[in-house]
Amino acid sequence: MAKVYRNTNGNFSEETLINLTGVQNSALALGDYDNDGDLDIMLSGEIEGGDSITKFYRNNLIGTNTPPSMPTNLNADISGQNVVLSWSAASDAETISSAGLNYNIYMGH
Repeated sequence: MAKVYRNTNGNFSEETLINLTGVQNSALALGDYDNDGDLDIMLSGEIEGGDSITKFYRNNLIGTNTPPSMPTNLNADISGQNVVLSWSAASDAETISSAGLNYNIYMGH
């Protein structure tokens, strides 16, 4: 069985309200697919017997994540046809290390 653990100030406890399907050879992604401010789970892998599954688990708990801070110190280094974007690390009320936050970037014309 796959399990979710809650991190409360560095203390981990099993989240008993969430029942995930047990998988092996698996992948897991966290994101806010329904845009309600909390993390949802996508779980993919092989179940017992070798069949493959992909499941989405919608987070219906009351708490929500605060959006990360806006990027600061934006920089674009241009070299020929290449552009390297950089900015200072973000922060939010729930994440201990800013390495756990990222931005999605869309570029178009």
